Amino acid sequence: MNYYKMPIGLKGTFKINPRMKQILNEHIIYSVSSIRSIKDYIADNINVRNLVFIDQGLTDEDYVECLNNDIPIVTLVTEGNEFYSIPANMFIAVPDSIGKKYINKAVVVNLGYLPEDLNIDYVNEEIEDLIKGKLGIESTSDIKDVSGTYVVTYEEHDEAEKERISNVTDNKTCKGELLKTLETLEKYKTMVKILLKKVEGS
Repeated sequence: MNYYKMPIGLKGTFKINPRMKQILNEHIIYSVSSIRSIKDYIADNINVRNLVFIDQGLTDEDYVECLNNDIPIVTLVTEGNEFYSIPANMFIAVPDSIGKKYINKAVVVNLGYLPEDLNIDYVNEEIEDLIKGKLGIESTSDIKDVSGTYVVTYEEHDEAEKERISNVTDNKTCKGELLKTLETLEKYKTMVKILLKKVEGS
């Protein structure tokens, strides 16, 4: 179960789930004065079920869920020494001073419809290199077929491929490598012709 993990002494404004009867004033500064487990309260013979849950509008299910998942009770205090004990999973906003929030980000690229046998695995490595060069992070990419298939005639396929290949501008791609290979072959052909003429004339 997800919940905000707060250090003791954290100070600022807090927001809690409106299901709770307790109301925190968004314009008042609160400080985290203690963080205790439900089991600690039970060991001290404190009826945490009623005081923190039932009396504050929560249910037995909330209590059991927090107990089973070791959700701590966070106690806030105001400068006027007013105390509020709240299950950690009831907070919906805490001060930014707790730290920087990280989330899992992904780059999703829809390539549209392409020939089924077109091998584009080499793009994976180039995407990873691009992300590392731009963002400085290691990443993993994968190419998958997604739902959706349709059939075109061979004539339509040839036209589509001609247009696609003509739009390739990165010489590191298969088109660029192919052009380099063809250029090299032409050079070799020329060299062979020159050598043959020299042999024939000798």
